[in-house]
Amino acid sequence: MRKKSYILICLVVLLVVATAIGLVTGVGSGEPSLALGGAEMSLSPVLLNVATATMDIVNSGDGDDRLVGVRVDGPRVIAELHDVKDFRMVKVDGIPVPRRGTTTLRHGGPHIMLLGLPKGLGEGAQMTLSLSFARSGERQIMAKLIN
Repeated sequence: MRKKSYILICLVVLLVVATAIGLVTGVGSGEPSLALGGAEMSLSPVLLNVATATMDIVNSGDGDDRLVGVRVDGPRVIAELHDVKDFRMVKVDGIPVPRRGTTTLRHGGPHIMLLGLPKGLGEGAQMTLSLSFARSGERQIMAKLIN
């Protein structure tokens, strides 16, 4: 009987400790709260009809999220998520957006590549980007061409 009581007490203590750790670290709790800002596009100096889209994704919520896709309103324009790994640009399937943090999409780091842009796109041109997040769904932002 004492052995069963000891095991039960240990299990209760373990449950209390695990719950406390979860509350302190936020693991498994909370929702992301995203805000998008500063979206800009810049044309590639090397490739025709290709641009990089950059922006800040601010997550003020208590839950992590992940950017998992992007599309653009232009006809035949392909939008891809890219990152730089080992000094090489690679296509990725997602970009983490940590809780209570900012993910900056930028040149030389995680960013959005836009391929097949309309010819003659000039400075000041704008395109709507639709970003898909694993937990927050789809969000839209207007990006302006700056070069």
